[in-house]
Amino acid sequence: MSKILIATLYTFEPIIASATKISADRLYLLVDKKPDEKQKSSLEMIKKSLGTVLEIKTVETDVYDVVEVAKESVR
Repeated sequence: MSKILIATLYTFEPIIASATKISADRLYLLVDKKPDEKQKSSLEMIKKSLGTVLEIKTVETDVYDVVEVAKESVR
């Protein structure tokens, strides 16, 4: 059975720690439709660090719209 981590992204540290701790096979990152530089650099760091060992997908959403995030998470 695959382990999937779904997480919002701002900084890379909690994502890397969580993916490592649960030994995730896939990572779905919910990112802002208009990401700032911090979020962009965090996404690049995650792709460089974990991209060779697990599948990484990004989902663009309005991160402050809880209902929208929930809808995007279940797709």
